[in-house]
Amino acid sequence: MAYESPFKGGLKADISGSAGRNTKYVTASTTLTSYERDVSCAQTGTITLTLPDAGECPGAIFGIYSTVNAATNTITITSADGTVNGGSDEVINASSDGYAILISTGSRWLTAAVD
Repeated sequence: MAYESPFKGGLKADISGSAGRNTKYVTASTTLTSYERDVSCAQTGTITLTLPDAGECPGAIFGIYSTVNAATNTITITSADGTVNGGSDEVINASSDGYAILISTGSRWLTAAVD
């Protein structure tokens, strides 16, 4: 099922298979596949998560969550195609459980929320 935004020129998101998705648990830097969309991080230091190329998963919504203090154990999110929100990365560095929601437009990654 595809969700189409009611806004002019809005984002189209593929929400098929969104219910009951598996969570990937990580403690170290890793490269995610287009199917590893829910990520729980229990990092003991700074880590980097690399998203797949935005063109591999148009409409995909990725949720990345830190279960530890991300202020001292930051999570840097990069992508295989080199950009997130037009820059080189996004960083989760909240003083408590931090998170980021990222959406693939099919040509680039956008950040919907970050804390």
